[in-house]
Amino acid sequence: MKRIVVILSIVLVLAILAMSAVYVKERNNSSRLEANLLSMNDTLAHYHVLDSLNAAQTKALRLKADEYRELYASEHELVGKLQADRRGLIATINTQSQTISRLQASLQPVYVYDTINVVRDTIYCFDYSDKWVDVSGCINDGTLDMSLTSRDELLIVESTQRKRFLGIPLPIRWFGYKSRTVDVLSQNPNTEIIGLNYKTIEQ
Repeated sequence: MKRIVVILSIVLVLAILAMSAVYVKERNNSSRLEANLLSMNDTLAHYHVLDSLNAAQTKALRLKADEYRELYASEHELVGKLQADRRGLIATINTQSQTISRLQASLQPVYVYDTINVVRDTIYCFDYSDKWVDVSGCINDGTLDMSLTSRDELLIVESTQRKRFLGIPLPIRWFGYKSRTVDVLSQNPNTEIIGLNYKTIEQ
């Protein structure tokens, strides 16, 4: 009789542990899906830093590896062409930006001479350069021939929001996090972040 009680106790404990593991897994998955829903419904948050620099913020979309492969097949294929191991992929960040620079440069005449030093034509050229853009070119017979070089520098910052219990932040190491956020800041004051997509991949 004692032996049966011991066996039943062991079976009961194992069943409780198994059910607890299933519950925790389902709770975590439910939490992930809820966070994804909030992330997809959130619009891209724009803000300014130091009055002139443009930044944007978005929350992470937490995907399982198979979900990522299915929903973002073309991106997954592109990642495979990089010198990166897709099996170790943990996150991707897609950023779209646009740069609008208003430039002013004076036109300088360039005279084209023939073999006997007679002016045959006049070409008007311009040249502009600053920290973020170089523009130079000439106008000849109503046609613009121009070279443009634009530079930018993006600062990408990832942060996590900790879970709380009775207002007390819980350690991420033991309780995980509530959400992950990425902020992208353009150092070029003429650049605006117009799109930002942040996906974390859970293997």
